Amino acid sequence: MLAKDRESIRLLFPDTLCKWPWPRHLNPHFEVCKDESAAWLETFNAFSPKAQTASNRCDFNLLASLAYPLLDKDGCRGCDLMNLFFLIDEHFDKSDTNGARVQADIVMHALRNPNMVRPHGEWIGGEVARQFWLNAIRIATPTSQRRFIDEFHVYMDSMVQKAQDRTEDHIRGIDEYFEVRRVTIGVKAAIFINEIRMNIPDEVLRNEHIETLISASTDMILIANDLYSYNVEDPQLDHQVTELIHGLGNWVRGYDVWSFESERYFGKRGKEIQMTRTVELLPKVVVGPETVAPEIFVSEN
Repeated sequence: MLAKDRESIRLLFPDTLCKWPWPRHLNPHFEVCKDESAAWLETFNAFSPKAQTASNRCDFNLLASLAYPLLDKDGCRGCDLMNLFFLIDEHFDKSDTNGARVQADIVMHALRNPNMVRPHGEWIGGEVARQFWLNAIRIATPTSQRRFIDEFHVYMDSMVQKAQDRTEDHIRGIDEYFEVRRVTIGVKAAIFINEIRMNIPDEVLRNEHIETLISASTDMILIANDLYSYNVEDPQLDHQVTELIHGLGNWVRGYDVWSFESERYFGKRGKEIQMTRTVELLPKVVVGPETVAPEIFVSEN
């Protein structure tokens, strides 16, 4: 909701998760995983000082610990996957269509050949992806490995499409935008960590209720939406799929909490904004030929 006054426009955030059954939980292995994953990422020297500052501020390790609160220490290494996502996003944002395609192919080749030494001088994302996957497959079931590779391939192709849209100044309509954004958000690849030790058959995940559940969870990370529920009869699968549902629920909660507890969007005022649900929306600022999106700041009132 937007409320106008003579000085500014106030943007009120609805509490979309006020009745969400998954509360905030932080993985008990967070501190150890965070330190290990951060140290691992730093060895690649993959970011400019500005990007490294942005990475620290966003704290994707926190997101991983909120999104995967019930997993053991190995599972909590979802921190590594979140850092890989950030690296891809950061580098692809600076790439044109051809550059993005080359980088996407490097990542997928590294994931499919984790025991192969990467060529000297290759884009660093390949080695980051290789090491992440080499660590992950120690505990990942063959089923979850195959599914991750398939979903990550789709994700990488969507990132190339995103780069192409940017290169060609192509502005999508709402429906067309969400068609791509639902993939570039990376949720289907990210929930791999939840099923890393599972063997859920493809036909179960293709069940219309499960697909709707995953789709709704994805949309809720993008916009306020409802989460679809379902029942399943097979007792053995029920346990695994129930865990997967909890993973989705924690992902929605984790992403919402991280948006306020990290400094990515609201600086050091995030928790205050989380309580008041209100910020002030400033007018657009014009710099040269480009128009900068409205800056958001917290009202002192």
